[in-house]
Amino acid sequence: MEKLFVEFLIKKIIYPDKIIYQFFQKVRNAISLRFGIFIWWIIYNQIMLKSFEVKDYALIEHISVEFGSGLNIITGETGAGKSILSDAMSLLLGERASTEVVRKGAQKSFVEGIFNVKGNKKVKSLLEENDVDFSDEMIIRREISLKGSNRCFINDT
Repeated sequence: MEKLFVEFLIKKIIYPDKIIYQFFQKVRNAISLRFGIFIWWIIYNQIMLKSFEVKDYALIEHISVEFGSGLNIITGETGAGKSILSDAMSLLLGERASTEVVRKGAQKSFVEGIFNVKGNKKVKSLLEENDVDFSDEMIIRREISLKGSNRCFINDT
């Protein structure tokens, strides 16, 4: 019943735009409903990604990227790893995870994004409603284990 209510709330009341709703559906189908709602809020409220960290993902042992305000562009030669970084970012935004992305020799892979949510009352109320601690930064992390488990965290909850 809760799932139907949430879908109705998002589809009819919060944001009836068909494109955004279809994206939400894709995210919801890929991961848990609660986590999907958080990702939808990130996109809807245009929250800025401050930093992005990837560890033991595909060929990447460890990389950390800090973003500035405004437009940020990732460039590089063919084979530099731009697509791998983009795929890791897709995982953070709800794409399906596979154990194949765990780097050879590692037990698990993780991607983490830190978002600036300072002064965002909508995000604050959503996090508080779901018993997630609120601060000026929101940390979203996904871990993919070789055992097949896929764990999602918001502010380490």
